[in-house]
Amino acid sequence: MESITEAVLKYQDTGEGYDALIERISLIIYNYPNRISSLSEEDKCDFYLSFYSRINGLINNFTYQGRAFEALLNQTLKWHSRSYLSKLKKEKHLMAVEVREEEIKIKDLFSEASEESEINRIEINLKSNASRKRLLYLVLMDTPNISDREMEQFSRMTGYDSDWLLALKDRINEMLHSRSGRLTILREKRNNYFSKLQYYQLLLSEELNPAKKAIYHDKINVLKKRLADTRRDISKVPVRPTHNEIAELLGVPKGTVDSGLHYFRKKVRDYHLENGYSLFS
Repeated sequence: MESITEAVLKYQDTGEGYDALIERISLIIYNYPNRISSLSEEDKCDFYLSFYSRINGLINNFTYQGRAFEALLNQTLKWHSRSYLSKLKKEKHLMAVEVREEEIKIKDLFSEASEESEINRIEINLKSNASRKRLLYLVLMDTPNISDREMEQFSRMTGYDSDWLLALKDRINEMLHSRSGRLTILREKRNNYFSKLQYYQLLLSEELNPAKKAIYHDKINVLKKRLADTRRDISKVPVRPTHNEIAELLGVPKGTVDSGLHYFRKKVRDYHLENGYSLFS
């Protein structure tokens, strides 16, 4: 088989072999992250899609001056992967920080140990109805991490009916369970589409019959669209209750939940955890 450099130069001279060239380069792009980091199938696919739009420019702008196209591609992938992995690391760090902060906010409220600690004690003024509601929004948002016992503690702290709170907790967990099942189905579809895409790309790169190449090319285009659609569907499935869902459960406007949670988070940003401080005025 001719080298990728030869295939690029041939395409530039004759305009032929573009699809096969794209497929060969695509396989290199998809597998490149494995050389420097272990990524999930979803992240590898995301890396591939983030780079895909650059392939055409690399092919058309390549000029052979003793340096192979493979070397140019490798260098470009190296730069791109550094940027991508840095971005991915920051995103996952922010997600982890957000989760940890959320757990601290909630778990410290219910922890007996926090009541005994001079450093970690959190004093909450729940005299106003607005303060109780803001805390309720936060607790419901973090329902998957809260036990029934902790929900009963919250009931005693705020005066909200325990059975009502537990019923809300059950409704949210049922909703999230259904959502989890949908995510599982979507991820299986994504993995299936991606496996088929790799298979047909490989067949296309080795096929010489023009009729079969056209068939493979059509299949690849369909699979790329289905893969992109499925990834988009996955990104739209929330892993926690949304503000709108909390608002519907409580029968309040979504803006009320938005502002209540914003107020809480602003309080957390504005105050440091010392010998105790008030999260709510």
